[in-house]
Amino acid sequence: MNAIQLLKHQHQEVEKCFKDIEQCDDDQRDEMRRLFAQLADNLAAHADIEEELFYPEVKQRQQDGMVQHAVEEHFEMKQFLAQLLDLEVGSSQFLMTLAQLKDSVLGHVEEEEGEMFAEVRKLFTKSELDELGKDMEARFEELIGSEPRFEVRDQVEAPAQV
Repeated sequence: MNAIQLLKHQHQEVEKCFKDIEQCDDDQRDEMRRLFAQLADNLAAHADIEEELFYPEVKQRQQDGMVQHAVEEHFEMKQFLAQLLDLEVGSSQFLMTLAQLKDSVLGHVEEEEGEMFAEVRKLFTKSELDELGKDMEARFEELIGSEPRFEVRDQVEAPAQV
């Protein structure tokens, strides 16, 4: 998968996680915990590969602030994730914060897919996107097995430097 295809695929996976969590009944807390851990790990690893690999490459070729805006949206997402990690899964506070996280993430996805990716297609060759995608996929696989959601608590003081 090239970089854009990979990110779009991950966006779809995250949206599915949100839907699966929302379909859990109150008596399915264990399943909700499992799904939330999956969602949080996917979001954390996704943000990491964008901030470590994708955004720096985009920023080198494009200077209109799009990358900085995306990094600030990641920061907001990480703040919500950090809050959620400290809440009882399924509680009213958890569900309210999860809804805020979902709104934040889906807004970010809409902007990325609607604006940034179109710009990126103009800035990169097909082979560059393919190579970047390979690097991002390898890094994601490395991160996802380490429960990256727990690293988010250390990333809520300031937005990432890209």
